[in-house]
Amino acid sequence: MVEPLTVPARIPQPYLHLDNRGFVMFDGNRCVMFAGNTLGWVRETIELLLEEKRATRHRGDHFLGGMVSDDGQTVTLYGGPADALATLDVSVDGLGTIRNQLR
Repeated sequence: MVEPLTVPARIPQPYLHLDNRGFVMFDGNRCVMFAGNTLGWVRETIELLLEEKRATRHRGDHFLGGMVSDDGQTVTLYGGPADALATLDVSVDGLGTIRNQLR
């Protein structure tokens, strides 16, 4: 029999994470993952967003998109299923770094 155990934990700050297994978005409330086999589509969507200053695309039941702020410094990025999108603000430079890593 396993003895009861409680380990303290806390909610992390919002983040974007990329590795060969996928692209993860956490907005402090929701977490969404785009699996490794969709990374080409994620890259294309991010490139479109940075070039045209806005984008919304979907693949299956997942959406990815956003818009660049008027001052060109911040991107509001959203992704996930339509009824549970994760949404966060990230610097244009930060999203550009992710795009470059996807190339």
